[in-house]
Amino acid sequence: MASAIAKHDGLASATKPQDERRDAREDEHPDHDQAKDVHGVILPGRGSLRPMRVRFSAAGRSALIVVLVACQPQTAVAPTDGARATEAAPARATNIRLIPDPPVSGRPLDIAVVGLTPGEVVEVTVSSIEGVAAPRANRVTADSTGVAHVVLTLAGTGTSWTVDARHLPGNFRAGDAVFSLVAPQTAPLPTGPVPSTAGPSLAATRTQTSGLPAGVRIAFQGQPGAPTAHGQWHADHAIAVGPASVVTVGNGTLAIHAKSGELRAFLPVTSFFDPVRLSSEGVGDPWVTFDGSSQRFFYVADGTVGNGHFDSCAIGTCKAHHLLAVSRGADPRGLSTDDWYFYALDRTIIRLATGVQQTTTWGDYDKVIVDADTVLIKWPAYAFGAASGSPDQSQGVRVRLLDKSKLVSGIPVDTWTDLQLRDPQTGALWTGPAEPADGSGGTLPFFILGSRGCGFVIWAISNASSSPTITTREISPRTCPSGGGEAPQPQGAPSFDVMRYGHGLVYQNGALWYAFIVGRPNGSRNLSAVRWTQLDVSAWPGPPRVLQEGQVSDSAAAHLAPAIALDSSGNAVIVFGRSSQTEFASLYYAYRLASDPLDQMRPPVLLQQGGGTWVASSSVTPGRNRYVDFFAATQDPSDGSVWVFGASVTGASERDTWVANIVAGP
Repeated sequence: MASAIAKHDGLASATKPQDERRDAREDEHPDHDQAKDVHGVILPGRGSLRPMRVRFSAAGRSALIVVLVACQPQTAVAPTDGARATEAAPARATNIRLIPDPPVSGRPLDIAVVGLTPGEVVEVTVSSIEGVAAPRANRVTADSTGVAHVVLTLAGTGTSWTVDARHLPGNFRAGDAVFSLVAPQTAPLPTGPVPSTAGPSLAATRTQTSGLPAGVRIAFQGQPGAPTAHGQWHADHAIAVGPASVVTVGNGTLAIHAKSGELRAFLPVTSFFDPVRLSSEGVGDPWVTFDGSSQRFFYVADGTVGNGHFDSCAIGTCKAHHLLAVSRGADPRGLSTDDWYFYALDRTIIRLATGVQQTTTWGDYDKVIVDADTVLIKWPAYAFGAASGSPDQSQGVRVRLLDKSKLVSGIPVDTWTDLQLRDPQTGALWTGPAEPADGSGGTLPFFILGSRGCGFVIWAISNASSSPTITTREISPRTCPSGGGEAPQPQGAPSFDVMRYGHGLVYQNGALWYAFIVGRPNGSRNLSAVRWTQLDVSAWPGPPRVLQEGQVSDSAAAHLAPAIALDSSGNAVIVFGRSSQTEFASLYYAYRLASDPLDQMRPPVLLQQGGGTWVASSSVTPGRNRYVDFFAATQDPSDGSVWVFGASVTGASERDTWVANIVAGP
């Protein structure tokens, strides 16, 4: 059978050496954020383990320690702090050293061993290395669901502990278990007043099906190990849902859950793309979608060697890729080459109708959408070495069209078609925001929406799989709100930096739906508010028209990071964050039924209450306090409901992510 790994730089096609993939280092890249305290993780199916360093929250809740797949019987692992794992004599144990900061002595730790056979016996040992506590072995038996729990209180005065989990003799089977060491989750108590209009918040359980706001069927933690901080100064959220699985991705991590909330797989994005990424290549700005026609997940992320904002390179030496993964089926259970095809597509090479060009460009904010024949990736291109915001930084918004039949079969891709979006008024390269529409394509064009002032530009790409052509139209809203506003926090903390444009455009039944940020005057302040619109494109290439538009806002609270999705009945759901001088950044949603009066959205509903302030910055954009760039929402292909993915700030510069399944209705 052909290799599941495909590395593509221009016309070349080769697999990376195993030692290069395993030696991948975690570069800190300001625009491709990675969890700084993650030094490694087991690669499922590889039969080896790399150490993972973890940080414990100051609030007394331990973060996720490690998720690992049981090693092959012939492999022993003995990692140390900051070192790579080495294979040693045959053994059946896995051992990992934990480096908590601050120390966690006296705090409870729930060790959940999942993926076992009911009745299977596992032994877990936790001991202090530098402290005085003696090792304590715990023999546990899996329950009827295949889960075994050990709850320990870490003792001793040391600053690091060893956790050792092993199958007892006679019970070991290669690769049959996933050990997920997760701390008990305790909801932070709000330290600021909650608005009287707020609904109930999510309880502090990993998965919740009762006590939820009306219309929310289930909610669970989106990315294991939350609350997270230390290293990601902002977060990007993306979600895709298949018949049985929910895939969530962020700048640092990738997770697969069952729709019941059960965590199936979890991995840092850098480790996930190890099969194809270069050893010094940072990974970030992800997007994921599920394609109903092929029953596959498509996940794209930016890959860049060095810091594109500061590091210059000569033509032919720049390294930047679209890192693309395509699931082998509709229900991936893991994150290895057994479940995914991997591609690294050179973004420094562009293949235009006028010929092939070698460039010195990298990019971010990739977005992938799919129709019956074509995979479309949109990205803004930037010049290596051009400072953020400088006149020569932007090289325009580009679109890459790929043969879907090859990608879903794991066939190497050595050619594609690139397009460059242009300003319909000047003919110059378009350098503003541009979003492709989920649900467009096929017998219809691929629609892309750009923002100009308070109006929009719409590009439509027809014949994408053969001879693509672009038509363009412009449209103005009925009213022109002010530009983006600020989002204050309690306790005098600095306001959030708010991204004005949305990150999710939806096409359904002849119309485009979009949510973005505008300003709402409040005395001397201009608070950020969510603006949403429905644009009729059913007569395309005839002129589009505004069907309705509305706003989610508050006289005292700011709103940020909106994402919109429609259910199969045409009911709209928007997920967003909200903060004020008296409310910590919290996660909300609002909805409207298709039968509701035009231009109206129902009142916001609280999903997760915030509990702290956020202060973080970056060397790329100093002084910008970003806890999130965008949230995400998508339609369930099975029952037509809506899933949302977002985060609240739950502690001192800590955020916690949640996934919720919503049925719009009273």
